[in-house]
Amino acid sequence: WMPATEDKSPLARHQLRQQLQEAIGKLEAEARRIEATVQTLRGEESGIASAIDHGRQLLEEFRRELALQEGERQVIVRETKSARERVETVSFEFNNLAERESKGMELRARLATELQETRDRQALIRTQIAEQTKALNEIEERRSDALSVTSEHRIVYSQRVQALDHLNNRKQPMEARIQELQELIEERTRGVDSYNRRIEDLREAIATETDRIDPLEQRLQETAQTLEQERARREETIRILTSAENRLRGLRDALEGELTRKSRFEVERAEYKMRYDNSMDRVTGSYHITKEELNEAETPRWENDEIPARETIETRVAELQAKIESMGPVNLVAIEEHAEYEERHAFLNQQQEDLLAAKQQLLDMIKTINATTTELFLDTFNKVNANFEVMFAKLFGGGSAKLVLTDDEDILEAGIEIIARPPGKKLQTISLLSGGERTMTAVALLFSLFKVKPSPFCVLDELDAALDDANINRFVEALKDFLVQSQFVIITHSRQTIAAADVIYGVTMQTRGISKVVSMKFADYQANEKIMQ
Repeated sequence: WMPATEDKSPLARHQLRQQLQEAIGKLEAEARRIEATVQTLRGEESGIASAIDHGRQLLEEFRRELALQEGERQVIVRETKSARERVETVSFEFNNLAERESKGMELRARLATELQETRDRQALIRTQIAEQTKALNEIEERRSDALSVTSEHRIVYSQRVQALDHLNNRKQPMEARIQELQELIEERTRGVDSYNRRIEDLREAIATETDRIDPLEQRLQETAQTLEQERARREETIRILTSAENRLRGLRDALEGELTRKSRFEVERAEYKMRYDNSMDRVTGSYHITKEELNEAETPRWENDEIPARETIETRVAELQAKIESMGPVNLVAIEEHAEYEERHAFLNQQQEDLLAAKQQLLDMIKTINATTTELFLDTFNKVNANFEVMFAKLFGGGSAKLVLTDDEDILEAGIEIIARPPGKKLQTISLLSGGERTMTAVALLFSLFKVKPSPFCVLDELDAALDDANINRFVEALKDFLVQSQFVIITHSRQTIAAADVIYGVTMQTRGISKVVSMKFADYQANEKIMQ
C-alpha cells in the first residue's frame, strides 16, 4: 500500500509508518499461518514416506522369500531331473542285462543241444560196442565148434578188434569234450545266476528311485502352491503400495499448491517490505536518523510555539546535512561485519584442520594396507616359488625354475617373470621354451598355487594336448597327489590321461545321426571283472 500523495511532515510519515507496520504484521501473521500449514503437510509427507518405506521393506521381504522359494523349487527340479536320469540309466543297464541274459539263454540252449547230440552219439557207440561184444562171445562159443575155420575167424576177429580199438580211441575225446561242455554249461549257469541277481538289484533300485520321485513331485506341487500364494501376496502388496503412492502423489500436488501460495505471499511480503524499506531509507538517509530514533522521537517544539515556514526548515536541514556530509561516511555495521568475518574465518580454519586430519588418516591407512598387502604377497610369493622349484623338478625329472619380481622396490606394482632351466638346457625365460616345455612349466606353476591354496574343484581343458607320453605320465602322477583335497574335471583326448581317471563321460553314436552321452566308472568295471573271473 502506498499513499496517493507524498507528505513530508513528520506526523504524516509517522502515520505512514504505523500503517506499514500494521500491513507488515498482517503479512507476517499470514506467513506464519502458511508456515504452520507447510509444517503440517511436511509431517503428513514424512508419515506417508514412513509408510512407503515400510511397504518397500515388506516388498523386499516378500521378494527374498520368493527368491528362497524359487531356489528350493529349482533344487527340487534338479533332484527330480537327477532321479529321472538315474532311472533312465538303470533302465538302460537293465535292458542291456536283459539282452545279455537272452543271449546267454540262447548259448545255453545251443550248448544243451550239442551235449544231447554228443550223448546220443555216445549211446550209439555204446550200443555198437555191446553188439560187437555179443558177437565176440558168440565167436568164442563157437570156437570149439569151428576149429576148421579158425584162420578166417581170426582175421574177422582182428578186424573187429581194430574197429573196437578205433571206437575206444574215439570214445576218450568224446568224453573229454562232454566234460568240457558240462564245465562250460556250469560256468554259463553261474554267469546267468549272477545276471539274475544283478537284474533283481536293478529292479529294487528302480523301485526305490520311483518311490523317491513321488514325494519329490508332491513337494514340487506344494512348493508351486506356496509360490502362487506368495505371488498373490506380492500382487496385494504392490496394489497397496500403488495406492499409497497415488495418495502421496496427491499430497505432493497439494503441497506444491501450498508452496506456490507461500511463494506468492512471500513475493507480496517482499514487495511491501521493499516499499517500507525504501520509505524508511529515504527518511533515514535524508535526515540521518535511525528507525528506533524515529519511533522514539517526539513532535518537535518550536520557539514561541510557532512552526516556521517550510523553506526555513528546509534551509536549516540543508545546512545541517552539509555539515554532516562534510564529516565523511561512517560504517555503522563494521563491528557486526568483523564478528561475522571472524566467525567465518574460525569455521574455515576448523574445516581445513578436519580435512588435513582426514587426509593424514587416509594416508596412514593406505600405508598400513600397502605394508600388510606387501607382507602377505611376499609370503605367498615365497611359498609359491619354493613349491614351483619342487614341482618343476618333479615334472621335468630334473632342472630348476624360479619366479623373479621385475621391480624389488615397488612390489605391489612389479611384474613376475618365470625363469626355467629344463634338464640339459641353459637358464632362460619361458618365452624361449618349446610348447610342451611351456605347458609343463605352466602345470608346475598351477600345482604350486594349488599347494598354497587348494581349490575344491579344478577344470583342465586339453592341458595335455602338447605333451608327449613321458610328460603325460609325469603330469598324471603329479595330479594324483592333489586328489585328496581337490576334484579335477579334465577335457582330454589322451588315452593315458583317460586311463588314470575314475569316471569317464563321453559322446557316442550307436545309431547313425543320433548322439548319446555315456558314462563309465572304472571302479565298477574292475569290480564286475572280478565277479566274472
